[in-house]
Amino acid sequence: MKPVRDWDEEYVINRIPPGEHDWVEFKGRRGLDLTLSNVKESDVLKELAVQLSAFANTGGGTIVYGISDAQAGQAREVDNGGVALNIKGGTKEWLEDVIPTRLEYELTDFNVYVITENHGGQTVDDGRGIFLIQVGDSEAAPHQSRSDMKYYARVGGKSRPIGHRMVMDIAGRRKEADITISHKLVVGMKESHAAGMNVQIVAQLSVENVGRVSARFPYVELMASDTHWLNGFQRTPATSSLFALPTTNSIDGEISVCFAGGADTVLHPGAKRLFTQAGRFIPPGTNAVDDVTIEWRATAMGGKNNTGKLLVKGADMVALAAEHWHQT
Repeated sequence: MKPVRDWDEEYVINRIPPGEHDWVEFKGRRGLDLTLSNVKESDVLKELAVQLSAFANTGGGTIVYGISDAQAGQAREVDNGGVALNIKGGTKEWLEDVIPTRLEYELTDFNVYVITENHGGQTVDDGRGIFLIQVGDSEAAPHQSRSDMKYYARVGGKSRPIGHRMVMDIAGRRKEADITISHKLVVGMKESHAAGMNVQIVAQLSVENVGRVSARFPYVELMASDTHWLNGFQRTPATSSLFALPTTNSIDGEISVCFAGGADTVLHPGAKRLFTQAGRFIPPGTNAVDDVTIEWRATAMGGKNNTGKLLVKGADMVALAAEHWHQT
């Protein structure tokens, strides 16, 4: 599916499957256009609040104004040329001003886009447009409509009032940083060898925030079945500004390498950073090397305490090195 910012009239009419969906709501021109007779601002804002609450509370979605929703067996079409662009001096700017205040808590995760005659609108009239309000899966949910003090959710392709139990379920969604560690193997240095090239295989470790909120003061601790790898992780400075130089702990004979973020360190949702690496040389003709297990623990301020294991397979290291043994 295209990002909402790239939708045009043809996409809205023909590419979105027919029927009702939990992720999109179509409204005709009268749902927004205050330049029409008998369209009251209070009614527009009340219905807008219902849709904003529903989408923000249940995964996000898009409200489309200026398109007549298709009845069974019919195609969607632009409703009477689209919505006027000059409502309250500028429809887009007015929407951007009123949307945050229609809900309690105020909504911050949204965007307003416009399809006009000159920007993707094939049958949109001059001076009018199709308005797209993209609502994110809000971290501040549940959101209450300020028009009627009710909570809404998308259920069966419609925005419906919800009861206390569902409101509490939404409020109880996990809202904390969630850090995980991954690795990949790459070729490092190469050294001449009597039988070919002595190839260094490097395990690069990355930290990623897979949660819905930013990770502050991230912390990662590594332990490995081969101390050679731990020594490598310890000697390698962090390859990003995420962590300071690592430190080593030794408790009851167990050695670990620790990476800690500073006061200004933030790993935003979806961000992934390479933070350390270590490797070993594989001589030409090597048939097998031992697997390496790297245990890790990762957390952040107020975040989950995650643990896991990375298996660096010896067979993968040998196979990658073999591709380069006889290169000059």
